[in-house]
Amino acid sequence: MLMQKSRCILLCTLLFWTAAHSVSWAQFEFKIAPSVLDLTLGRGSTKVFSLEIVSDDREHAQVFCVMPMDVDVDRTGNPEFLQPGSVEFGCGNWLQAEPAEVAVGPGQAKKLICKLSIPASARAGGYMAR
Repeated sequence: MLMQKSRCILLCTLLFWTAAHSVSWAQFEFKIAPSVLDLTLGRGSTKVFSLEIVSDDREHAQVFCVMPMDVDVDRTGNPEFLQPGSVEFGCGNWLQAEPAEVAVGPGQAKKLICKLSIPASARAGGYMAR
């Protein structure tokens, strides 16, 4: 029997929202690696992976809250980020991350452990989350 697969593309650079302090986005200097994950898993499967947040800011600490969301792409290719469960082929509900809030000091890096769990009832196809 052939197992149908679900393909999830996680846009990791967009997985985070800063809660550090009220400054403009232009003042934040950080990287997330890897920036994109393209995973293919069978129904009922789970994949654990890690992400690293690296602060390029040598002066300020930054606090990030992890916010998995669904992604929908319009006809012109522009992404729209929505609450998990609001898009037919979104997988934001399938993502978990530890810790849910990460403080990164100036010039430091922190590891985030993430888990993607595909429900046994998932239809085969492509899914996206950020």
